[in-house]
Amino acid sequence: MEVNSYRPISLISIISKLIEKIALKRLLAQCDENELMTPNQHGFRKHKSTATALITLFEETVDHIDAGRVAAGIMLDYSKAFDCLSHTLILTKLQSLGVVAKAADWFSNYLSDRYQVVELPCQEKGTNNKVLSMPLPITRVLQGSVLGSALFILTTNDLPAYLGDSCTPIMYADATTLVLGKENIESLQMSAFIATNLAPQYCHENDLVINTQKTKQLMFGRRGREEIALPEVDVEESAYFLGIIIDSCFTWSAHIDSVCRKLNTGIFLIQRMMQIGTPEIAKIVYHAFCETHVMYGIVAWG
Repeated sequence: MEVNSYRPISLISIISKLIEKIALKRLLAQCDENELMTPNQHGFRKHKSTATALITLFEETVDHIDAGRVAAGIMLDYSKAFDCLSHTLILTKLQSLGVVAKAADWFSNYLSDRYQVVELPCQEKGTNNKVLSMPLPITRVLQGSVLGSALFILTTNDLPAYLGDSCTPIMYADATTLVLGKENIESLQMSAFIATNLAPQYCHENDLVINTQKTKQLMFGRRGREEIALPEVDVEESAYFLGIIIDSCFTWSAHIDSVCRKLNTGIFLIQRMMQIGTPEIAKIVYHAFCETHVMYGIVAWG
């Protein structure tokens, strides 16, 4: 595995996590009570989930198609989103949401003066040992923490307002899809051009980077056969969004094929467990390797 594929997950004490949970509960309660959070964000919020994000994507697109509009989706891919946001930016965004005075000081103290080391096992002259890296300061979102994900969604909370009427962003943490629908292909091209220029501009101003190589475009419905000219954005027949394969006509065939392949593995394991184990063990295997794949996102594709 490449070194860049590893994430700098921090091991945090139980006491620290308990304090973070209290702060998280109060922070999100303030945002919900004052309606400060964008409804476009579905990640790590009460009454929202990957299921609500998938349903919203489906309903938004179908509404455009039923109204006779040309619909498209642009699935953005951020490069190491949680490694990008600086502490200064996070504190500025929190202040705009009403986190001031002692609360702001607490978050500033929480983010600052943290260091991280990496421990690797090794052998020296036949003796097991370990090597520690030099302590390096954590200058971004603390990964592995309770507050980390919430700080990310609060920092990017103003993305829909920044994009304006050019598109409807559907967000689950750092997974973002821009849904567009216009009366004709020319208007769609204009909106897509505006959206795909505003999104990188927003990222530049907010310490984020879009991975253009992994950003995909889908043209939905029968009218969506003409490709809108977007430089550096690949047009696909299907693409992943939150673990579900979405195709341009919402037939879900690609996702169903993927689920069937996973079920084949699960069925094989169940058969083996029935031969060498008990029905109770086989049932556990079913729940772990079959039911989870069938039930995930079924409200959208089922």
